[in-house]
This record gives sequence, C-alpha cells and structure tokens, in this order.
Amino acid sequence: MVDHFATLGLARSAALDEAVVRERFHALSREAHPDAAGGDERVFAEINEAQRVLTSPAARLRHLIELEFGTRPQPTGQMSAELMDLFTGIGVALQAADALILKRKAAASAVAKALLAKDEVVVQRSLMEAGGQLMSRCRQIEDGFSEIDLSERSVMEAAWHELSFLEKWQRQVQERMAGLL
Repeated sequence: MVDHFATLGLARSAALDEAVVRERFHALSREAHPDAAGGDERVFAEINEAQRVLTSPAARLRHLIELEFGTRPQPTGQMSAELMDLFTGIGVALQAADALILKRKAAASAVAKALLAKDEVVVQRSLMEAGGQLMSRCRQIEDGFSEIDLSERSVMEAAWHELSFLEKWQRQVQERMAGLL
C-alpha cells in the first residue's frame, strides 16, 4: 500500500496544515513533472494522488486507518442525532434547489424565467447557509484531529464516517449552486 504521507515527506497524522501539504506538493511536483528535466510521470501521478488524498479530511482519515490497521474503515450506516438534524436542513435546501432547477428548465419564455428570479435568490441563500453549516461542522471535526491517537480506530472511524457524509453533502450543495447559476 502506498503511504501518501511518505510520498510528500509528511508525518502520519490526522491533523495536517493544508499550507504545508500544498507547499510539499508544489515543490515535489515541480521536480517530478514529466516536462521537467529528470521528471517522472509515475512519480508525478503519485504526488498528485497523495495531495488529493491528504487535502480531503475524510480521505486522509480513511488512508490513516488503512495504513495503521491494514483494512479499510467500515461504514456504520448510522448517523449521530446532530448529523441527522443537519441533514434534515440540507435535504430541504437541496430539494428546493432541485424543484427550482426543474422550473427553470420548464420555463419557455424570458418572462417566465424572470419571474423565478426571486425564488432563485431565496434558494441560493438557503444553499449558501447550508454550505456554511457543513463547513462549520467539518472545521469542528478537524479541530479535534490534533487530539486523535492513531491507535484509537473507533475514534478515527467515527470522524471519517461523519466527514464522509459532510463532504458528500458539500459536493451536492455545490452542484446545485452551479445548476442555478
């Protein structure tokens, strides 16, 4: 198994400074870029994959669990009450965006589309608030990364599980925002 931390020359830790990851990535990718003298396409691909994994908190935790315990984390399928409450609000915002996107597609004239402008503002604001809530919860979890003991699989898996949901919902919110622009 490839150790993405070693690829970028970083210590194994749930808590990583993204600026340090980015700095290491840029330095190593300049050296390994296939267009550079002595560059290596395979090494360059490994560096890119390491950067992708280590900049995603959920992917980083999954990778740590795989490295430390030799197996992938197992999704429980259960959500905490806090996460379920958050999902309820996110779900409402996503459904409103989906309904509005369908209305926009059905609007045949410029006037019909213009009449949806007020609704678009409301839905976009709702999606932005949802995105803010998701980012806030992700930050709360990441703030606890420095206290994670790499021998505590259950703690790491719980954080990974929640972050996996949060990152998925963030992508969905971003997709809906793009669909409204």
